[in-house]
Amino acid sequence: MNISVEIDYIARDERRQDIPWVRVKKPGGSVIVYQDQEKPLSEEEIRTAEIRRMDCVDCHNRPSHKYNAPDHLIDRAIVTGQVDPALPGIKRAAVEALSGEYETEGAALAAISEKMSGFYKEEHPEVFDSSRAALDRAIAAAQDYYAQNMFPEMKVRWDRYPENIGHFIYPGCMRCHDGEHADDAGKVISRDCTSCHVIMMQGGGERAQMAETLDGLEFVHPRISAKSGGKRNATSATRARSLERSEMKHRLILSLIVTGLLFRPFPALPTADRAACLECHSDKT
Repeated sequence: MNISVEIDYIARDERRQDIPWVRVKKPGGSVIVYQDQEKPLSEEEIRTAEIRRMDCVDCHNRPSHKYNAPDHLIDRAIVTGQVDPALPGIKRAAVEALSGEYETEGAALAAISEKMSGFYKEEHPEVFDSSRAALDRAIAAAQDYYAQNMFPEMKVRWDRYPENIGHFIYPGCMRCHDGEHADDAGKVISRDCTSCHVIMMQGGGERAQMAETLDGLEFVHPRISAKSGGKRNATSATRARSLERSEMKHRLILSLIVTGLLFRPFPALPTADRAACLECHSDKT
């Protein structure tokens, strides 16, 4: 993102998920206004609206306390080997179990086990009998990820807090870069990722690339090779896990170097007291 460019916008909603109006002021002083062509604001709406200056948190709004969606959690569990992808329908069963609304963590963990076991008893009884150990490991992984990401007593879960990085689950980038925001001449806001980002590293394993200059790389959208109608065999699944692990490791190392944390000792952090949290974050408050 070029910090010499001033970007202002108007959001229709409090969470800033619907942005129909964007104004860009360039260093030379030229100003371009983009409007959502499907749902433009009227002159009166623009005159009375709050115009916000774009800053880092408009996109990077979840730097900590990340509540990952069930889809992401189970992908991670499969990639890291905690869940065996050979179990038929395992992602659907786990995601559906994690997506439920529960009153307490205890009730959630019990329901996840019951729902996932029930899925295999009904849909794949032969797997329930022959692969019980793998299923038990998958259930344990799903329960563990739930406990790390959903806190029902505090009314906290992944779909309560939109994350604006990316555009997989929430609008994110597409709040402005959806190809529908155009200026008076009909020019739309670019959908090119390099409009906001300089790609310094991407890919993993054989696909890993690292920029040699500050100009960065041409972005290559992530992809998964498919065989046999989209079903990956054991070899391709193993290779995919290896690539993903390598990619996560490279990203972690790069982020530590960039922030300087690799060379800085971490202070001791206090352990969060759950009872203290519940003094405010409970049904009675």
